[in-house]
Amino acid sequence: MVKVRLVYDADGYIDGWGTDYVGEDYLDIPQEELDGIIFGASKLVDGHVVSVPYSTPELMPVMAQLMSVVQPLAQALPEPQMATVPDLFNDWAPDTAYNTDEIVRYPHDLINLYRVVSPHTSQSDWLPPDVPALYTPIRYASDGVLVWMQPTGAHDSYGKGDVVWHNHQKWESLNGGNVWEPGTDTNLWREMA
Repeated sequence: MVKVRLVYDADGYIDGWGTDYVGEDYLDIPQEELDGIIFGASKLVDGHVVSVPYSTPELMPVMAQLMSVVQPLAQALPEPQMATVPDLFNDWAPDTAYNTDEIVRYPHDLINLYRVVSPHTSQSDWLPPDVPALYTPIRYASDGVLVWMQPTGAHDSYGKGDVVWHNHQKWESLNGGNVWEPGTDTNLWREMA
């Protein structure tokens, strides 16, 4: 047990704590409960620290405010890093106005994110994987590894050592200028463990 004085915000959530206070307002709190305090999301209930789940209605405005700061930063990440944090992007939805370069989340096979190509209002039959005139896939899986797509020529071919996902397997290109599908020739691609 640790003797502490808790500080509360206007809504009764713990906003801070300290052990350097003198007086009768000290509480005995187990160290593991102190370690679990989330400022602005924990309360003292019957002498125990209780953290309120983030989905509670009281925290929704806080989370919305946090996302309004984080999402523009996420939009500026390089694509391999973007793919590792897909939950920072809004889900694609029909009847929504989208702007050029906006990133939307629409899980499809190994690709979760798509970049808007031109401004439009989405329709239920214009799904991101199906309309390349409106959406370009962020071609990285959630682990940041490129997802294989058929190259259209030497300009977008795979280099020696490039690692890709294809048919839920990782493959390494054994040659530069590789335009062949992984798994079709063992001299061009090596399946990785």
